[in-house]
Amino acid sequence: MKLRKKTAIRILTAFMALAMVSTNVINTSFITVSAVETVTKTASSSSIEGYCGENVQYKLENGTLTISGKGDMYNYNYKGTSYSSVQYTPWKDYTEEITNVVILDGITGIGSYTFYDCSYVTSVQIADTVSYIGDYAFCNVGRYGSYDSYGNYTGFSYLTLPTNLSSIGEAAFQNCSISTLEFKSNVSYISKNAFFNCSGLANITIPCTFDKNVFSANDTGINADRSSDNFYISGEYSGSSEYTFNYSHQNQNNDVVLSGSCGEKAQYTLTCDGTLKITGTGDMYNYQNKYVSYTMSYGYTPWKGYEKDIKSIVIDSGITNIGSYAFYDCSYVTSVQIADTVSYIGDYAFCNVGKYGSYDSYGNYTGFSYLTLPSNLYSIGEAAFQNCPVSTLEFKSNVSSIYKNAFFNCSSLSSITIPCTFDK
Repeated sequence: MKLRKKTAIRILTAFMALAMVSTNVINTSFITVSAVETVTKTASSSSIEGYCGENVQYKLENGTLTISGKGDMYNYNYKGTSYSSVQYTPWKDYTEEITNVVILDGITGIGSYTFYDCSYVTSVQIADTVSYIGDYAFCNVGRYGSYDSYGNYTGFSYLTLPTNLSSIGEAAFQNCSISTLEFKSNVSYISKNAFFNCSGLANITIPCTFDKNVFSANDTGINADRSSDNFYISGEYSGSSEYTFNYSHQNQNNDVVLSGSCGEKAQYTLTCDGTLKITGTGDMYNYQNKYVSYTMSYGYTPWKGYEKDIKSIVIDSGITNIGSYAFYDCSYVTSVQIADTVSYIGDYAFCNVGKYGSYDSYGNYTGFSYLTLPSNLYSIGEAAFQNCPVSTLEFKSNVSSIYKNAFFNCSSLSSITIPCTFDK
């Protein structure tokens, strides 16, 4: 325990007085007088506390740095980088003692450079109230790791980001040792190098509503998009490493991923179970792909970029026309239902739908194999079902026109059912 300065001086004075009146010489070299400090220090750790935001407090005790209170933390500075707020963190001289970081409920913003170089941290907990994480906030956190007696890594390897998080600052987690990263909700913005050189990162979990393109927008250190199940980690030491991009449907199956208009009176919804449903009345819009532009088209489909997430297509009663390229390249679809109100299917509307199929554990195909066409259908556009894996096709009524390549390369087609009045 440290001695207060005045007390120490009094004791020293008493010893000196005693020495003057004693016939023996007393050695006073073991006595140390120091100034009063706000830090209580033990042999193994330090205990400090104070403010790190207008209404935010910090406490470092037994290796755990706890942030509590309400509102935002201050922005801090590191080695000449100037931010408008405070210069250095209060725990700058104690970073090697910090092993756990806990951000409690009520904190809304984590300031810049707040935990920079806390390199021996083994765990980070961030409350769901946090909406933004500042530049370099966790840069280098946990990078020196921790190992058990068998040489297994036991350090900072798992990070769950908060539900209300909307923004991650530049290099916020650069050089961190995390191997598993979980996003609990959508994030609007991820800045440059946010995850740069996180070379151990091998698994990312995101909700089905998450736009993976946010990773690639600003060279965040993670590159991914909806058209690929791979992502890439950028780093000066690791180079570019490829990993499987794992993302889970944490939401309920009927939670809406996308919704909007796809015709004057037609609407669409894409839910977490992979169902794309078209509802309303009248015609769908005509769309385009990257090779062909239609004069009257509405550009790309609203669900472009989500083709791999779509597992089933449902055209509800009331829809009359399916627009050109409407479901082009929805290659993982396993079922298509078309209401009897549909009279026209546009060019390339279902081209490549289901072509990558689905197989059970025994290797049996369980994908898009059966298609029933609507009773009011009179026209099928060019290449409308080209490359589809359907094996069984049913016409419920006569069709007036079927255009070029409508069923081209449907190599699995082995059974066609037509009414007796059908003009072959």
